Amino acid sequence: MRLKYKKLLLLFTMGIFGIGMVTISFQVTPDSALQAFVKEGDRDLDSNNPDNSLDTSQEITPTAFATNTPIPENPNALKKDAYPEINKLIETYYKAKVSTDADSIEILKDCVTDASLLDFERISKKVEYITDYKNFHCYSKPGTGEIDYIVYVSYDIMITKIQTGAPSIDVFYITYQDAKPHIFLGNVSQKTKDYIDKTNLDEDVQKLSKEADDNLVKAIDSDEDLREFYENLTAQTPSGEPGAPPAQ
Repeated sequence: MRLKYKKLLLLFTMGIFGIGMVTISFQVTPDSALQAFVKEGDRDLDSNNPDNSLDTSQEITPTAFATNTPIPENPNALKKDAYPEINKLIETYYKAKVSTDADSIEILKDCVTDASLLDFERISKKVEYITDYKNFHCYSKPGTGEIDYIVYVSYDIMITKIQTGAPSIDVFYITYQDAKPHIFLGNVSQKTKDYIDKTNLDEDVQKLSKEADDNLVKAIDSDEDLREFYENLTAQTPSGEPGAPPAQ
């Protein structure tokens, strides 16, 4: 069975401040400069030999080092795990979802911009069969309008009594409040929504989505228990389309 798992849905999350660009320049030493250096060294070794002395017409003119023009980095390219504070925020958020105690609820509230929009009953039901989330990676792109970053999060869902993790991917919008990144919950302008929709169609985002699909298929093919879980989940989906894991 080939289960196509498409989950790049626009949840509601955003944030970090100030994407920097890193460029690397290389200095190249021309052959002529190297040859001049070698000749100069030979003269020093045989300085006592008058035949090696040079008149002014033979003086070697220093050759300037050439510097390659740096290739600009694409500012809209996905950046993997580029912002440790975002990775920490996302992992904290997911880990808190697994537990429903009072402390975890407070942690969830602190992770988002508007805690009043959290549906704790819904979250509790969706993590009923989840034991853990592992192997987080955050792929970020610059945001616009109300959001600072669009972050695509890949991770493995650990399901009760199933040894193999189910690869998954979600998208969050991240924004800063009080100099800290938070998951954005709320409405965005049409302009921001259009920007997000367009970003989701970027080639590198589509590639990341396909990799998540392929990884899920491999995991299902390698574990009969995981296959049965997803088949049951699919059968319970009214539209007949593959369902999302209960964690979301």
